[in-house]
Amino acid sequence: MEAQSPLWGATDQIDRLAELTASRSQAGKDAPLRRDVRSLGILLGRVLREQAGPKLFGTVERLRRLLIEHREQAAANEGCDRATLLLKQARATVAALDLDTAYRVAKAFAAYFELTNLAETNHRKRRRRAAELHADEPPLAGSFRGTLLRMKEAGIGLEQAMAALSEIEVQPVFTAHPTEITRRAVLLKRRRIAAELEKLDRLPLTDAQAVRRWPVSTCPCACAMARGLAAIETAIHSSLQRAPTTPWSWPGQWCWHITFGSWGRSCDN
Repeated sequence: MEAQSPLWGATDQIDRLAELTASRSQAGKDAPLRRDVRSLGILLGRVLREQAGPKLFGTVERLRRLLIEHREQAAANEGCDRATLLLKQARATVAALDLDTAYRVAKAFAAYFELTNLAETNHRKRRRRAAELHADEPPLAGSFRGTLLRMKEAGIGLEQAMAALSEIEVQPVFTAHPTEITRRAVLLKRRRIAAELEKLDRLPLTDAQAVRRWPVSTCPCACAMARGLAAIETAIHSSLQRAPTTPWSWPGQWCWHITFGSWGRSCDN
């Protein structure tokens, strides 16, 4: 396989640090997200060309460009005729596909959206870290700390708040048939890609790290129990390790009431 050139270069580490630590009011705060989405899209395109051929890649790219331009035209409320024409072209492209090609095109877009979601999730983590450096900025509305701050500003004292919060019980419930339908192999690949995205936020960043390729293929896995255990590993265990902070001056720790429950019975057992 031919060596790939870096997807982008971190030539100025100071500028890179400024992006990662930007406040909510700074324009460059979303630059890392746009770069991650673009890089993942390029990597996916390479995989499509290698595994499905240039013809399928051309079809996917044509649809992607048509729909992007249609969205831009519709959002600007200008060129309605142009937006209508673009949508007709996209529909005609899809209508002309045979069943096998349509399946591959849909799968390619599904993979792209999954990669975009991973990039957005990583960016939310990135922005939370940056927010810790800007104590002068208020917490985001709707966040846990933002809600606690609203309680304090409303005149609710520490003891009253803790008395109310102590009545809350968190109970993750496991169903007899897990609703997580994603194969465990795919979940593990998502975690690997997410881990590589997080590595891009480490400074200094070398070109070798910027060109790293992430696998995006899927593999079959028939074990539903393994999928359930993977959900415990990835979601619950990591969530329980995070403890929130409070806007009150209080040296104690949070006391969470967390129990686990189950719903229904499996007729297969």
